[in-house]
Amino acid sequence: MNDQRVQQMETKRLNAKCNVRKLFDEEKITGLSQSYTEVGQQQPILVDRNGNIIDGERRYRAALKAGLKTVGVIVVEEELTAADVLHRQLVTGIHQADLTALEKGRGAKALMTEKGWSASVTASKLGVSNASLTRFLALLELPIEIQLQIESGQISASVAYELAHVTDPAHQAELAQQVAQGLLTRDGVTGAVKRARNPPASGSAPRPARVTAILGEDCSVTVSSAGLTLDSLIEFLGELRAKALKAQQQNLELGTFIKMLRDQAKA
Repeated sequence: MNDQRVQQMETKRLNAKCNVRKLFDEEKITGLSQSYTEVGQQQPILVDRNGNIIDGERRYRAALKAGLKTVGVIVVEEELTAADVLHRQLVTGIHQADLTALEKGRGAKALMTEKGWSASVTASKLGVSNASLTRFLALLELPIEIQLQIESGQISASVAYELAHVTDPAHQAELAQQVAQGLLTRDGVTGAVKRARNPPASGSAPRPARVTAILGEDCSVTVSSAGLTLDSLIEFLGELRAKALKAQQQNLELGTFIKMLRDQAKA
């Protein structure tokens, strides 16, 4: 730590009430606390004059776990509003890839409300693209059940963004469940969204119900379905791959896997 800028503050004086981060890895905090016991605190905590933590709640939690009575801090002397603190936390968390997509979205939305900034201004202030901010904010429109699946890691942020484009709640919930179970990929969700947005036009040329893709000598894949398109073909193959990988993890034989697919289709 840079001793010219760092001062010691009683741990009990620190306040961690305002933080855009809501999820903490307890295993990492435990490891950090053990390092404090071995070699001491190496990086200071950024606080305001009242001890409110601006950056470093994870370090603060580790200090508490290690039983430290005092910690090294850097005090920001300027007067900061709650929105100012949120802005600093978001900038740090976003560029250190330290926040979840939902935390970024919630923080950005709160910042827009507190500061009165537009989405474009907020993106500029945070140093992210307008498209990135749009994706973060779109996740907040998803039902809480899907948001919980994102937080738990069952659904990735990129797939969740595609789910946000599904306007029918029942269809959205069904797709989310398939993704969480590993039965549907991002491409599959994208294909479902495209088909919902672009139904076949009346009088358009009939789409094939069966296609065979020749991949090489003695190797081909046949797919049958009403109204096949390239998007639906990608979706079906993606689903098949996801299910096959899951079966592989369960050590299923090919014959058993094919029978399982047949039974699922009949159910």
